[in-house]
Amino acid sequence: MVNKFIAHKTMSCVNNAPRRSKYILIPCLFAIFSLFTIFLPYPALAATATQVIFSENSREIWIDGTRDELPEKPYLSGDYIMVPLRPLAEKLGGQVQWEPGPPETIKVSLGNRQAIIYPGSKIVFYLEGEQPGAEILPAEIQKVGQLVFAPAIMFYRVFNIPYARWPEGKAYLLGSTNRPPTAYFEVSQPAYAGQPLHYTVKPQDPEGDPIVEERWIGRQEVFPEEGLYTVTLQVKDSRGSWSKPFSRTIKVLSAPVTLQPGDLWPKEKISPTFTYKPIKKHTGPILLFSDSPEYIERPGILYRDEIEGEARLYFWHAIQSPLTFRIYVLAVNPGQREVELTIEKEGYSGPSNNVYQVAKEALIQYFNATQSRTLRLKPGEALILNKITPPAVRHQVVHGIMDVYATGKLQILFIALPTTTDVLKEYNKLPYLLADGIHTRGTFGPSDIEIELVLTGQETGSLILADGQEDEFLPGKGSAPSLTGNYGAFYKLKLLPIRDTEVFLVPVSGYFGGIVVLEGNIIEVPRKGFVETPEQAIFLGKLKANRPAELYFIPPGGSCLPVKLVFKPSL
Repeated sequence: MVNKFIAHKTMSCVNNAPRRSKYILIPCLFAIFSLFTIFLPYPALAATATQVIFSENSREIWIDGTRDELPEKPYLSGDYIMVPLRPLAEKLGGQVQWEPGPPETIKVSLGNRQAIIYPGSKIVFYLEGEQPGAEILPAEIQKVGQLVFAPAIMFYRVFNIPYARWPEGKAYLLGSTNRPPTAYFEVSQPAYAGQPLHYTVKPQDPEGDPIVEERWIGRQEVFPEEGLYTVTLQVKDSRGSWSKPFSRTIKVLSAPVTLQPGDLWPKEKISPTFTYKPIKKHTGPILLFSDSPEYIERPGILYRDEIEGEARLYFWHAIQSPLTFRIYVLAVNPGQREVELTIEKEGYSGPSNNVYQVAKEALIQYFNATQSRTLRLKPGEALILNKITPPAVRHQVVHGIMDVYATGKLQILFIALPTTTDVLKEYNKLPYLLADGIHTRGTFGPSDIEIELVLTGQETGSLILADGQEDEFLPGKGSAPSLTGNYGAFYKLKLLPIRDTEVFLVPVSGYFGGIVVLEGNIIEVPRKGFVETPEQAIFLGKLKANRPAELYFIPPGGSCLPVKLVFKPSL
């Protein structure tokens, strides 16, 4: 298990060098055998670290999930990473003793072996029990100032300590080659003093190991006072590796006197006296939309088209098969040069049969996304774009939305396949499934709708969204029809209230559950479950007079459109 994680050059040294050196150095072994008779005692096992993670050109190291620092930065000598000998040996439970020369001698006791090392030499002599041995290292022991540096692979070759390079983490692993998990959590927003918070923990492990332990700092289910609070999470997988800490700063607001954003309006139906009809500007990416066939019964390509530049990728599908399926978004480079694809924002949810919760969770992830990732596709190469591809069974919905930018032409494919099939091997053999004739697929846009609205402040007014009349549906590309409901369109409203104004979302037909972002707060609409009753108003928040505000809205999958935004002057 250890060898497969070590880089090619490392593997060749591990497999070959020791065999050559043992015979050459046998006479030397007996000459130095007496040195071991006055060696260090074996180290106490209590000090042994399970895993040490370090990186080139960084003093920061992680010891079983706890941050520490080295006295100097590791560096490369040829192809091998050099590390301060004493600190790492001691953190792995060993002991190091230096004796002045000539020649300078360093004695290391670690595990069941004791070794003698000479600065400026590649040769390490060791003793295991009463059996001496020797190892030729790929790089010599080096002194830098007052510190002695050794190639990190020495710990593996001489002391049998597991060692691996971790390319994805741009780091090296000692003590355990298990790649550590990643901690992540989300918190329901907005957060109010004195009211319960909902934490959603979403750790990931690169090797699929179960998460067996969580370590929290600063977590409270209820924060008693308003302010900024930092909450930190670390997770441990079943093989004992701890993640780095993931921290989130929570802005806790003072408890509202009346309604909270996302609450149902408890009073009589709100009746606007007029309708706003602002000028709308259509900008932003094209939208590749995959929702037909919505119910998947067999493997195949659900939708495909080409992109270049900015695009939004959107899928919403339910499984209607006895088999277990995964939904993939693939990018294929059909050209003759490498293309970079940057995923700027993304959100995923499902599998679940709760369509309203699926829509909410994907949009929360999307609006919370702050880190992009870039993929490079060589000519003819295909890559999976969606970060997660969970298995889904009959009646479960899977949903995803991504904003991407491609430096060249790429073909995008939305694919449904049983979990037993390798999509990268089979995608070009799959049939293009027929649309179901009820739901929509196609390419639409531009898909951002920018609106500037001055709220006059004297009467209650409304703005209708996604009705196909006052607010037109996104136009289709080629023979595609317009996009009924404008699912996947991004409404960006700039609001200027003349008076203090309460804002509501009103589902015209009921059966609605989604997300609205108002003044940077992500609001579940409604806060719990979904709205079933037509024209049931949901409170979003209160705007202050003459203070500009922004509102973002993406029509959620699984809900009925249109909706109205209602602006009610405060009394």
